[in-house]
Amino acid sequence: GEVATTENAPAGETDHATPQGYHSDFGRAAAEVAASQDSGAVDTIAELSQLDQRFRELSVEEKRIGEERRELTRLKQEVENLLVRQEAIADEKVLYMAKLLDGMKPDEMTGLVVELDNKMILRVLPKMKPQSASKLLAQLPPKRAAAITTALLDSESEE
Repeated sequence: GEVATTENAPAGETDHATPQGYHSDFGRAAAEVAASQDSGAVDTIAELSQLDQRFRELSVEEKRIGEERRELTRLKQEVENLLVRQEAIADEKVLYMAKLLDGMKPDEMTGLVVELDNKMILRVLPKMKPQSASKLLAQLPPKRAAAITTALLDSESEE
């Protein structure tokens, strides 16, 4: 049936279940159907009104989440760019260290090389000239030089 509204109701009659202020056509249409039914129309309209309000709230929340997702994506990219820059700077430092070691005589290298940890030596050694790298390894105790050489060969086979 057709729903009576204040505009088309006979004089003195108003429909207390007139659907108004709905965010979506679905909410308005559902309210009109509910209003046309008899006993629970007021409760159903109130429930539909609450659902429509919740829909609006969820729409706002969805928009906020989308904005946050875009901001997180931007921040992730910024962090990735900073990491790339940091790695490039670290590589430059390793290359500089390799050049310094390349320029040293074996007896000058001894004190420094013994103090370097294996991880640093493994980073610097491949960037050195082969002749200088062999001099560096010669400055280390044989077991340590063997461990570094083995680790270097293992890391090359993984690449």
